[in-house]
Amino acid sequence: DPEQRQEAQNARLLSKYIFALQYGLSNVFSQPSAAKEIYKQPNFADRELEIEVLGTCKTLKELKELL
Repeated sequence: DPEQRQEAQNARLLSKYIFALQYGLSNVFSQPSAAKEIYKQPNFADRELEIEVLGTCKTLKELKELL
């Protein structure tokens, strides 16, 4: 069913926003900090470009049953 497939795809995309660290995406806990530079907080609300660059990746084993 195409509708179920789209729902599953949306759920996987949402999981990349919520579990960014586990997917290897940038997150607030792994941002480099330089003492002499002015820090600019990245916009974590829109990760579409970063997720696109990451490409396809396996769904986390722990989430596979839920998704």
